[in-house]
Amino acid sequence: MAKHINLDSKLSSEKPTVTIGDLTLKVNDEKSNILKMNSVMKNSTDLTEIEMIDKSLELLIGKKSMQELEKLKISFSEYKKVYMAVIAVVNDQELSEVEENFRKNSQ
Repeated sequence: MAKHINLDSKLSSEKPTVTIGDLTLKVNDEKSNILKMNSVMKNSTDLTEIEMIDKSLELLIGKKSMQELEKLKISFSEYKKVYMAVIAVVNDQELSEVEENFRKNSQ
């Protein structure tokens, strides 16, 4: 008889989230969406850093959540922290790990 492995208990269909005050951002971490985001980032060499973050975040959290995030009127450094938090939940990492990677890559 052929071997069978049931992954039902190992996989989750729940979406990761990032919470800022009363706002909870549901993150679309599906493989196809991440590939789309990576493609946008790779092929958008003419975009500024903030434009790249905007495009990535819109793919990951959706237009409605982006509009809600914009209403918070947060600073650019706080906006980058939100982006790093979203990247952390996508990669199942701690925020501190992602922040450290961003620091290393910006030097």
